[in-house]
Amino acid sequence: MMKKRGRPRKEGVRKRVQMIVSADLAAFIDAIGPDELGRLIGWARPRYALLPVTSDDAAVSEGATVLRPASPVTVEVASVWPTQDGRGLRARLREKNEAFRAVVRAAGFEWNEREFCWTRTLNVLEGPAQHRVAELGADLLRAGFIVSVSSATIADLIVTGRWIPATKRWILPLKSGDVLLRWEKGGDEVWEATKHLRGAHWDTALQGTVISAARYADVRDFAERFAFAATPEADALLLAAAEAERRQLLVLDVPEPLQPKRKPRAKKPREVSVPDDLLAD
Repeated sequence: MMKKRGRPRKEGVRKRVQMIVSADLAAFIDAIGPDELGRLIGWARPRYALLPVTSDDAAVSEGATVLRPASPVTVEVASVWPTQDGRGLRARLREKNEAFRAVVRAAGFEWNEREFCWTRTLNVLEGPAQHRVAELGADLLRAGFIVSVSSATIADLIVTGRWIPATKRWILPLKSGDVLLRWEKGGDEVWEATKHLRGAHWDTALQGTVISAARYADVRDFAERFAFAATPEADALLLAAAEAERRQLLVLDVPEPLQPKRKPRAKKPREVSVPDDLLAD
């Protein structure tokens, strides 16, 4: 019977796992000491080590394409992907980086503690999810980040520049027959300009400026000036208002009403005396 070579393994003793870390990280660990390191590990474990792998994460890892700028600002890879239902976007960078944070926040993302990544919900006005991933991916590449996108199709959109930018300013229909002007956060110039639109008012509940469709000409001019797009329903309201105006009768001059003609007064017959010699017998 042949004996196995090597030291016999003691029961109940785990094999120590060696990990290679950077010099900067090693210096940081030495500086904070074992007590602080223990507290840091306790804080990080539920956030990093025990993160579940979601179906979206699996989809990213299987078909991901990585794009690299000429001079990356970090070796960490920024991952961007759409949710499986196409109604949301996800972004993640496994380090704290203020530049990355600024880019994703400007793109409308919010931090999601439960999923431990940046998330954004899409609506029907924002176009295909793939184009929104490409849009953020292009922004991150410009900022110097290595970017992993969830498919070669999205990577091709970025490289060729064929992604369609999202429209952030919309004219929306209201049940009242009015239209709503809604724009992106931080559009101060638009906000100031709406104050000069006749008959318009801000609606806090709708988060936009309401204006009558009857002022279609002002709305069209405003939309052209500030790059607003109208939904088909809103456009139909503006067209209907224009058609209703076209059918109105145009009166260039309003004449004064005719004065009624007065009937001449009937004259009373005068009493005339007839000389006696003219009277008949």
